[in-house]
Amino acid sequence: MAGLPASPPLNQTIDHLPYVHLPAVPAGAVTDAVVGDEFMRKQAISALAALQLATRAEVGQAARREADAIHQVGGGNIAPPWFIAAIAPLQQGVLAAQQAAEGAHQAAQAAEQAMLANSLKLDAMNQNSRIHARNAQATLQHLYERPTKAVTGFMAVLPNPAMNPPQQGMPAGIAAVFTQPPPAPGANVFPPEVLPFPTTPDSSLPFAITLDSSLTQAQVGYLCRWYNDSFGIQPNDPHSTQLTKLKEFLAGR
Repeated sequence: MAGLPASPPLNQTIDHLPYVHLPAVPAGAVTDAVVGDEFMRKQAISALAALQLATRAEVGQAARREADAIHQVGGGNIAPPWFIAAIAPLQQGVLAAQQAAEGAHQAAQAAEQAMLANSLKLDAMNQNSRIHARNAQATLQHLYERPTKAVTGFMAVLPNPAMNPPQQGMPAGIAAVFTQPPPAPGANVFPPEVLPFPTTPDSSLPFAITLDSSLTQAQVGYLCRWYNDSFGIQPNDPHSTQLTKLKEFLAGR
């Protein structure tokens, strides 16, 4: 609204008091002085309302007239231009501090996640050190324990083509293992029982396995894939060498 109409009369006949009644202001004539008059009117009517000589609605109307005058003088900016310019560097500083704090928070979260991942890997390695020590005492006629997972992810490319059968040739239960996200390393993260070693139910060892020539090259490959470890197997290693290197992996060598 351009300009200001004359202020409306109050419910009480007290328009004769200073600033209670203000004349109309034509368009384009609203100045800081007019804003000051409207402010004084709002203060006066607020004081009268405290004496129950004006209503809350009349206080609200006075406040809206003051806001309308401020809007016309400031072009939509309640604060004067010099004030906006003065606080601009402060606003930029606050924004930069907020961004720096957010960056520090994200970095702290990333560091915490990395520490947790490293802690889980260390737990798995400590657990495996005991498993490896027991397996090192075993022979091909004894039972071996499955180490826990200590390396993130599944192996994408196996070291020997014979260890990598086509997807359609993989048993459904084993294929299901590798269609799921790989588990994170941890002290109690053992390979699922569907992976290829036969378990021995009457053994006291967790996930006890036998290592014999019935274990195929593809089954060795399943273990490579799950542990994300080649076991040192080379592309031209025969089946017997693959089994030997798997035994060395089980013993921590």
